[in-house]
Amino acid sequence: MMASKHDEPWTDEELECCVEIYADMVARGGTKKNISKDVFIARGLKAAPGRNRTAIVYRMQNISHLMQEHGRPIIMGWVTKPNIGSAMVPRIEALMKKHDLI
Repeated sequence: MMASKHDEPWTDEELECCVEIYADMVARGGTKKNISKDVFIARGLKAAPGRNRTAIVYRMQNISHLMQEHGRPIIMGWVTKPNIGSAMVPRIEALMKKHDLI
């Protein structure tokens, strides 16, 4: 059984995976229609071993919050979660810029 990473900081690789998945959902029309998130969450779980479903969804909701802050449409069905952490915001925003989300 994989040890939980609940109390460990997110790695750059884990964050990039989440941003890539979010960008993929945007590209597939997720800001205009409600698309199934299960496949995307499964990709996140595979790319971030030790993180659980709740952690992946919460991170996606953090990305939604940052998208909204930048005036960009968010993935339908993922409410925004503003509790990101001041050190995490620039890391995620840099990845969002890299993937043309903001």
